[in-house]
Amino acid sequence: MLRSCLSLLVPVALIATAASAHDLPGPRPFAQMRGDCSAFAMDVSQEAALWADAPTATVSASARASAARSVAPGVLASLTLRPQGEVSFPVPPGQDRNGPDRFAGHVTVTIPESGLWRVAASNSLWFDAVSEGAILETGAFEMQTGCATPFKVVVFDLQAGEVALQFNGSPTEHVEIAVLPWTAH
Repeated sequence: MLRSCLSLLVPVALIATAASAHDLPGPRPFAQMRGDCSAFAMDVSQEAALWADAPTATVSASARASAARSVAPGVLASLTLRPQGEVSFPVPPGQDRNGPDRFAGHVTVTIPESGLWRVAASNSLWFDAVSEGAILETGAFEMQTGCATPFKVVVFDLQAGEVALQFNGSPTEHVEIAVLPWTAH
């Protein structure tokens, strides 16, 4: 019994240590993520600045990961997603939010420097960062249901090079996203 309890506590301690080492916010109850844009536990001022201007790129997300178009880091991109039934996922999503009238798709981003990166989105869709055929673990997650600029931010520890982003379960055909380095905050 003690061994099972310890095996559960060690990963939690490692996540807490990694979060504090990078000044990432720890997990919060969803009840604390139902506020407006001022209620984020992390600084989202750079995302808000991007959203204050019009999107600078318009990209059609692909139905297949192998045909994904690229978005640039540091740019607010307006994605046009596809009906989810048309989209294939070679790596099953971390959470499949398929359903009637849901939208999905794939894009890539070239990360210039290894480290912590934030992916922000304007609605409640699910997204994963995928590299070398595997979903990458998140370092932190925040959302505020009363905010669309951004609605949610997920932090990933990414290696330099191309990373795939797969989206599913969007309630709308269009979503705005931004990929920013953590160190910029």
